[in-house]
Amino acid sequence: MTAVMGAALVAAPVAKANTIELQIADSGGDYIGQGSINYSTPGEATYQGSLDGWSFTIISAATAPAAGTLASPYMDLNMSINSKGSGSLVLTFSGQNYTLAGSSTLNSGSTSLTGTFQAYGGSSDNLNDESQALLGTALNLGSYQSVAGGSISSTDYSLTEVVTVTGGTPGSTDEILSVPDGGMTLTMLGTALVGLAAVRSKFGKH
Repeated sequence: MTAVMGAALVAAPVAKANTIELQIADSGGDYIGQGSINYSTPGEATYQGSLDGWSFTIISAATAPAAGTLASPYMDLNMSINSKGSGSLVLTFSGQNYTLAGSSTLNSGSTSLTGTFQAYGGSSDNLNDESQALLGTALNLGSYQSVAGGSISSTDYSLTEVVTVTGGTPGSTDEILSVPDGGMTLTMLGTALVGLAAVRSKFGKH
């Protein structure tokens, strides 16, 4: 009996934990150090502060286990900007060890800000790797967009969101990547933007 139970334990798959990373940089090469980003909640990264003229009420990024699961991949990257710096701002959010193959969906919404939202997928060993397959691109033009992205056939892969803010006035943006789209993504996107507006109203401009 002991031998049989031991064999079963050996044969059972071991669930992998998700590793995430949020990067915040500008076009001049300046960036926020990882030690300044809050990773206290598993699957979530947040930052409040500033970078070369860019001032943030909040930057929040979430994926499994905080949002979705490894078997139902879901990534949500949103921010509220109080003041806009020169050049462009680039946010990169990545997670790994996702297990569900399927077609990806990019959902984008913003107020006042302009730029692009791109999603990448590939080897689970690489975080924030833009050399991986481009799943899709959406434009932040002040309205909701839903873009059908590429398919992922692997069952052990990483996902990366890249949001580049190139213009507009201070505002908020929310970008969601899912595999596959769960049907409630647009509703959650709108809710998140309303929440960001509430945060801006509460804290005011600095």
